[in-house]
Amino acid sequence: MGIHDLASACVLRGDYDTAAPLFDRLAELSGSDPEAYRAYLAALSDPAKIPAAVTALQVPNVYSTTSASEHLAHLGQFDEALAVLEQEYEARNPRLPWVNAHPMYEAFRSDPRFLDLLRRMNFPN
Repeated sequence: MGIHDLASACVLRGDYDTAAPLFDRLAELSGSDPEAYRAYLAALSDPAKIPAAVTALQVPNVYSTTSASEHLAHLGQFDEALAVLEQEYEARNPRLPWVNAHPMYEAFRSDPRFLDLLRRMNFPN
């Protein structure tokens, strides 16, 4: 299990205080911007901060796109998450099949656009 997985597990438990230093360490190791992770955590605590998090999560080459789609979906920003997922599908990201089981996409599972993406990835109905 990697740092991102541990941080995500903390988020799903609602333990943002434990997730924050894990995301900081992930940013340090990956060369990504820690502010994007911080904006995501802030938006989880305060929905008024979702627009700032969406902006931070969509900065090219600053944040892992797979992580961005997970976090956008978790924030309920399905249009933005789907746009990132479509880019990853076109790029044939090897991590993309995990979207079929990742809990961050749970609220997104009934969206017809998400189901179409899964179909194109040859997942059974």
